[in-house]
Amino acid sequence: DFIRWSKTNYPAKKYMLVLWDHGGGSRTGIFVDELFDNDIMFLYELEQALKDGGSGLEAVLFDACMMANIETACAIEDSARWMIASEEVVTGEGTAINFWLKELCNRPEMDGMKLGRIICDSAQEKSADLGDEQGAQLLTWSVIDLNEIEEVAEYMEELFRTTATIYTEAPELTALYMKQNSSSERYGSAEDKMIDLSSLIYRAPIMQNAGLEMRNRM
Repeated sequence: DFIRWSKTNYPAKKYMLVLWDHGGGSRTGIFVDELFDNDIMFLYELEQALKDGGSGLEAVLFDACMMANIETACAIEDSARWMIASEEVVTGEGTAINFWLKELCNRPEMDGMKLGRIICDSAQEKSADLGDEQGAQLLTWSVIDLNEIEEVAEYMEELFRTTATIYTEAPELTALYMKQNSSSERYGSAEDKMIDLSSLIYRAPIMQNAGLEMRNRM
């Protein structure tokens, strides 16, 4: 309803949707609705809401923790061109909204990629200005081209199907895999169980070869 209302009352050549609140990535989704028993919007609900609101967004900014993942990108790929989000926990009350809004007002013709870069860079500058050392260590802001996500998702599906078959046929490799998996890059807390897939692939003995082959094909 908000998307449709905005487009009706404030028509523009480009639209960006800013989603600001708590985020939990593919595990929990985004938003904690304090008016309705702390209800959370799961990714499939977000996907449907964006489709109901009408596609054609230039960008979606997740000003929330741990939303830069392939599951979120797949959920919104049909509704937006660019996705701006962080893999890690977001500190310091989010992005430097005062700065990047001024930049957008001064250059309204810019596309989602350029604005996304400004959002990412200004978040880093904000962290430095605040002297937020912890926040600086958690900076993982990115601008994702949603036109490329479908192909990436197809490769990842193929990769994991192949490796699942291999581990089923050779269960003795599972223990080695779990040992190496423990050193993969992680985001959020231990409960969030958010693991960097690239790190996971190249630390696992079987997945490493499969991953290198996939990367060469891409």
